[in-house]
Amino acid sequence: MSTPRAAHLAAALALSVLGSGCFKSYVAVSFRPSSIPDVPAQVHETARMQEIRPAAKAVAVRAPAACVAAPAPVAAGPGLAARSRTILDARCDVVLDELERALALRFRVVPWRELAKAEKTAGLAHVAARQAGADVVLVVTDLAPYPLVVTDMSGPGVVLTNVNPDGSPRGKTDLSRTSDRVIREMVERRFPDGGLAGVALQLELTALAASTGEPVWSYQRSVGADLDGARELKMLVRGRSDTWRPVEPRGSHGVVDGAAEDSVRARIRRLAQQLARDAVERFSSAG
Repeated sequence: MSTPRAAHLAAALALSVLGSGCFKSYVAVSFRPSSIPDVPAQVHETARMQEIRPAAKAVAVRAPAACVAAPAPVAAGPGLAARSRTILDARCDVVLDELERALALRFRVVPWRELAKAEKTAGLAHVAARQAGADVVLVVTDLAPYPLVVTDMSGPGVVLTNVNPDGSPRGKTDLSRTSDRVIREMVERRFPDGGLAGVALQLELTALAASTGEPVWSYQRSVGADLDGARELKMLVRGRSDTWRPVEPRGSHGVVDGAAEDSVRARIRRLAQQLARDAVERFSSAG
């Protein structure tokens, strides 16, 4: 039976051996963008919009053509390519849904899918909107989620963090120059098309009077968000000195990639909510 003194000696010996580099360490790799866009809104409106606004009760949403057409296939692969499908898919079903949700707090909404179907018969968006009882058509002229990418794997955009086997933070990261270089070279091979560090969203809207089809109001803004730096695990490696290899976090059962895709979609939804609320507030009130 071991005594408390023996246990303390064993623990001290283990720490001594760990400090000498005999034990392997775990390092989490994540990416941090060099800058995050936040372009102030540009809003323009005509005198006609000021006439329409007080009586406007219903708004129809017209989606970009890319949302109506069948999506083109996106290449799969590591790094950025592996997330491109998530980013493109969110372009329509996430962003437009958030815009319609924000509008619905103030107006009756003719959804974009309903308007697209009606437009095939009516021929023109404002005619289809007028037939559906809308006062204004809110045309989404640009809806572009895009990635914020780290391509310089030797720079500060690559974050290396000392972690436990499950990927949770462990404390101060103090890698040797050799370990730092070897890990970064491994990351560059793993993510040849760049590391996804964040997402940004640009939204452009033009409002048309449903009675005439004339443009009466416009909005443009871009915002972005990172993926929380070291908290967004992209890769976990285990080793020491010049010997490192990728491993799965203990207890993850291969769900790291799925969690990363969910986080990207969540960031895009958060940006969509921000832009939708801002746009609708400005659309509803005189500037």
